[in-house]
Amino acid sequence: MEAIRIQQGKYRGRRIPLPPDVRGQGHFTPALIKEALFQLMAAQSAQSETAGDLPAFFDLCGGSGQMAFEAASRGYHPVHLCEVDSGRLRHLIQLIQKERFPVEIHRRDFRRMPAWIRKHAPRAILFLDPPFSFWQRDGSNPALDRFFEMFYRPLPSSPAADHTDDGGDSDNLIECVADMEETEYQVYVQGPRPYRFPQPHVGSDDLRIHFSEDRDYRGQTVSRLLLRSENNPQDRDCGAK
Repeated sequence: MEAIRIQQGKYRGRRIPLPPDVRGQGHFTPALIKEALFQLMAAQSAQSETAGDLPAFFDLCGGSGQMAFEAASRGYHPVHLCEVDSGRLRHLIQLIQKERFPVEIHRRDFRRMPAWIRKHAPRAILFLDPPFSFWQRDGSNPALDRFFEMFYRPLPSSPAADHTDDGGDSDNLIECVADMEETEYQVYVQGPRPYRFPQPHVGSDDLRIHFSEDRDYRGQTVSRLLLRSENNPQDRDCGAK
C-alpha cells in the first residue's frame, strides 16, 4: 500500500501518500479503527458543554499523519501533528504544503508535549499510537507512563510558579488561564494490547478520570480515557494584573 484515503469531511476521498519508510508495513491505523474512533470522538464531543465547537486534535505519534488529516477534514481545529523522524517530517511538511491541510506540525517527541498541550489546549482530543517497540511483554509501556506522569502535573497557580520538567523547553511554564471553566481531554491509545492508564496525582489541578474503557478491533486494542477538570477560575490565584 502506497496511499490511504481520507474517509469523511471536506477532503473526503483525497489520497494521502505514505512516507517511503512505512509503505508495505501494517503499523498504521486501519480504516475500520479510524472510522470507529472518529465516531466515538464525535459522540463524546457532542456531550460536552461546548458541543457546537469541536476541540483541538493532537496526533501525537504522527507516522503517516492520516489521523491528523482526517481530523482536519472533519472540522477539528486546531489540528496538531508530532513527528521526530527527519525523513517522515520532511514528507509530512511537503504534503501539508501541497494539499494545504490546516495542520500544525511539531518536531517533538510526544513525551515532551504535555506541558504545551495543558498550556494551549484546555479542551482537546489526544491520539497516541506509539511504536510497537515501546510495548513491553507484560503489556506495560514506560513511554506512555512518562507522558501521563507529565500530563497529570498540576497547573501552577500563577505565572511565577515553578517550571515543569520536560527537558528544559521554554514552553515549560503553563500560564494561568483565567477564562477556563472546564478542562476536558479525550485520550485514545492504540496498541497491540490494552493500556492501563495511570491515576492522576492527588491535587493535580482537580484533573480526574471520568471513565476509561478498552475496545478490541480485530487484534488491535484502543484504550479510551476521559479526563476532566471542573475548577472555578475565580478560585485560582492568577496573580496581579
